[in-house]
Amino acid sequence: MIDLLLYVVFIILLSRFIITNKTKIKGVRKVMMAKFKLTCLLFIFSYNVFAVDYSLPENQWRMISLPATPPEGKNTVEKVFGDDFGDEAVNYGTNWVLYFYDGSTNKYEALDYGSSLKQGQGYWIIQQTGQEVILRMPSDSGNTPSNFAINFLPPQGEALDQWNLVGSPFSVSKKLSDFYVKTDSGVCSDPVCDLDNANAEGIMHKSVWHYTGSEYKRKEGNDRLNPWDGFWGRALEQSKELNTLSLVHIINQIYPAQSQFTPIPTNNDGEQPAYLTSFIDLEFNTQVKRITDRANQNGNTHPYPKQGSAWNSDMTLLKMQYRLYDADIFNEISVTAGLDVGQAYSQLGSPQSGAGGMRWSKKNPNELFVLDSSQRFKKVVINAERTGVNTPIILHDFSNDGYSTINIGNNEGNLDYNDEYIVFAAQKIGDERVYAVFYEISTDTIKWEKLIPYGLWGKNTNDPDYFDWVTVSPDGDYILVSSVHHIYVYDNNFENEFMLADEASHGDIGINQVGEQVYVQFKFSGEQGIWSYNLKTKEKIKLLPSKYNGGHVSCRNVQRLGWCYVNTSEEDYKEAFALKLDDGSGTVERFVQTHVSINNRGCTQVNVSPDGTRVLFSSDWSLGSADDYTYDREHGYGCGNNPDRRVKLETYQATADIE
Repeated sequence: MIDLLLYVVFIILLSRFIITNKTKIKGVRKVMMAKFKLTCLLFIFSYNVFAVDYSLPENQWRMISLPATPPEGKNTVEKVFGDDFGDEAVNYGTNWVLYFYDGSTNKYEALDYGSSLKQGQGYWIIQQTGQEVILRMPSDSGNTPSNFAINFLPPQGEALDQWNLVGSPFSVSKKLSDFYVKTDSGVCSDPVCDLDNANAEGIMHKSVWHYTGSEYKRKEGNDRLNPWDGFWGRALEQSKELNTLSLVHIINQIYPAQSQFTPIPTNNDGEQPAYLTSFIDLEFNTQVKRITDRANQNGNTHPYPKQGSAWNSDMTLLKMQYRLYDADIFNEISVTAGLDVGQAYSQLGSPQSGAGGMRWSKKNPNELFVLDSSQRFKKVVINAERTGVNTPIILHDFSNDGYSTINIGNNEGNLDYNDEYIVFAAQKIGDERVYAVFYEISTDTIKWEKLIPYGLWGKNTNDPDYFDWVTVSPDGDYILVSSVHHIYVYDNNFENEFMLADEASHGDIGINQVGEQVYVQFKFSGEQGIWSYNLKTKEKIKLLPSKYNGGHVSCRNVQRLGWCYVNTSEEDYKEAFALKLDDGSGTVERFVQTHVSINNRGCTQVNVSPDGTRVLFSSDWSLGSADDYTYDREHGYGCGNNPDRRVKLETYQATADIE
């Protein structure tokens, strides 16, 4: 009955407001309660970057909502969407239009061109420009706090319920079950109730309805609300007379206790866990689960620490080398399940450098950016059902630009946090020198190609002319180069060179506690330790006082700024932990003892989820032997190549959230 009502509502909307190129629309002016104590809920400020772009087809009604906060003075229809329509912007009300639903009058009203738009509000939009239109939020839009309240109007007068056209305000998808009903009085005010109990109490229906362009889709429970999703929600009779009725997104993000990095001998009382078995870390009381079984699996090592998070942006999928897994139950999904290495890489876009040629989008959970074996940079989109891959979108064909070799920053580069820029490392025929190629994704523009002044292509690591990597910074305004065993920083025109560090060890780029970009790395010579280097001020800060026998750094926690994640290998410090990026307080959050043998210490390679609540690491559980090391040294193999070592090096996930 509810679905029928919604269908009728939409048909009425279509019949009243469908636009044509010949018709000018005149704007109209506008029982068991699951209670949670506030002290137990963690309202985390959401470090979402900005919303994924939205493809608006021609001549289809869509329900939308703003996925980020427009800057002050830029929150009108004109300022948010006018530039997206280009020359068609002047035809607002003729070839494109937005409507909102006024619950107090139960009527639709067309928005004027200067009308304000609000986050949490849903809108109907349609366009007949003759082509698809890409909607983008203004580039200086703000992040949405995760506890943003989506306000509902309760039933009025004699009405028994009230439909509200609202929308998700977030730039990444969220589970509906992470939204709670908040009221100013009654059972949902102490402080909140979940949707099931709000429904049982007659306050708000537990389901919402989103129009897909062809039909209504009912969502409930763990179904997800995606960026730009507008939806119908239904306030029920018992919410009458309430002054406040809202949906609030509450996430229970749990991190280990903050402490100092003091020595703790590895606790070997526990046995190596079996496949898909969890155990509690005996020192830190965190949950650790073994997620691979390499005696019976292949092609599923987690990404190198700085090559991007293994998780997609909403942390529902894991990319493990050339296989995709459900991130909650660790089963391989049908996109890659049953495929051999060639078939799986083909399915994922034929990356030029294997796993090193793929990067998750930081905005769209179903998108990968891939540089393929034919030098084509493309977007690979997993279908909505996550059963296969759509036809890849070729963004740029570098085979036409005269490069003999090109890769993503020599396989250690990244996109900026907004999926706007990427730097490629390239070589030309008969030329040992290395060229940096700065590419703008949204406009398919090579902004510049410039010669890296130090280092040559293909040199060994001990060669003085060794070139290592090049990448763009998180905000897209700096270029970093590791070459000739130094770290150099440039502006994004590749000018104003500065030698940031006189030693090039393992490191990554993150954002510190005050929002400034920093490069974080181990330092093995001189004043040893783990250091941060401010890209703007050039200030150097020692974060920890020792190199702890070395390790890796990952700052791919793009939704939790102010921290980077580190693994170390020294005796009494065999750990994976979060390191606070501040003035050198030495604050850490210790996730797990890694139990790795000295021979395999370089294989731990911590990887972190976008929100920083989960880490992956590899360990042989102290089963590595001297023979492994000798074999690798003689055959040039590294982590995971020797068949014997590959079986021993399982991947584990550690979290502070105990199930």
